[in-house]
Amino acid sequence: MKKLSLTEKMVAERMLQAPLGEKMISAFIKKDIIAKEKMPTYIFASIIVGTIDFVKQNDGEYADQLDKFATELEKPACKLQYGYNDAFKEEARKDADYNRYTFTKRDTVKNYVTSWTAKKNEVRHGDGLTVTAFQAGTDVSAPPLAVPPGNEGRFRAKAKWLKDQTTTTEAAEDALGISTAHVSTDPTGAKPDLTCILIAGGHPQLKYTKGTFQGIELEVDRGDGLGFVHLAEPSNITYTDNGALPLINQAKVWKYRAIYKLNDEHIGDWCNPISVTVHGV
Repeated sequence: MKKLSLTEKMVAERMLQAPLGEKMISAFIKKDIIAKEKMPTYIFASIIVGTIDFVKQNDGEYADQLDKFATELEKPACKLQYGYNDAFKEEARKDADYNRYTFTKRDTVKNYVTSWTAKKNEVRHGDGLTVTAFQAGTDVSAPPLAVPPGNEGRFRAKAKWLKDQTTTTEAAEDALGISTAHVSTDPTGAKPDLTCILIAGGHPQLKYTKGTFQGIELEVDRGDGLGFVHLAEPSNITYTDNGALPLINQAKVWKYRAIYKLNDEHIGDWCNPISVTVHGV
C-alpha cells in the first residue's frame, strides 16, 4: 500500500474517525501527551486532539444512556463478546430503572408544587366562582428496587472495564452508548479573549477562555516607560493584578496582553492589548 504524506489537518481529521489506540499513536508519530481534566489529550504536530467525556451531563440524556447501556448488556451477543457475568448486567439494569423512575417522578413533583402554589393564590386572592380540585400527590408507592447512591460511578467503572477488554470494538461501544468522541483544535493563530473589570479595592481582575490550553502568559504595561513586562502565568481563568495602585487622587492606564501556553510553550499569538484606568484609593 502506498504510504501517503499527510498534512496536519488530515491527521486531525483521521483522529476523529477512530479511537486513539497505541498503534494509531505510533503510526501518526505522537509528539506529546498531556492531561486535561483527567481526559487524555494528544498533540500531533500543531494539532491538538482531545477526548470528550462519554457520560451525558443532561439528566434526561443520561437516563436514556443508562437505559441503552442496560438493554445492550442484556443481549446474548454482547455478553458473548465481553464475557461479563449476570451480576454485571443485572446491576446495570437496576441502576437504569431506578435512575429513570427518579428522573420521571421528579418532573411530576415540579408540576405538583406549581399547582399547589396556584391553589394557594386562588384561595387567598381568587375572584372566580369555580373552585379547583386539590392536586393529588405523586405516587411513589411502587418504585423499582432501590440501589445504593452513585450510579454514575458504577456506570463509569463498567464502561472502563468493557473498554479495557481486548474484544471491544468501536461498533460495540457505540451500541452500548459508551463510545468516546474526539475533537481537534488547530491552535495556529489562537489568541486569548482577554477581558478586565475593577473589583473591590480598585484592582483589575482579568478573565480569559481557557479551552484546551494549559493557561496563559500575561504581560502588563503600567505606563512607566518599561513597556510590556511579565506579570503572571495563571492556569485559572481569572487573575487579579494586585500591583501597587497610583497615589490617592491620581490615575493611570494599565495595559494587558496574553498568549496561550501548552506544555510550558507559547501557542498561537499575543492577543490585542486591552486597557483599564486604575485610580489611587
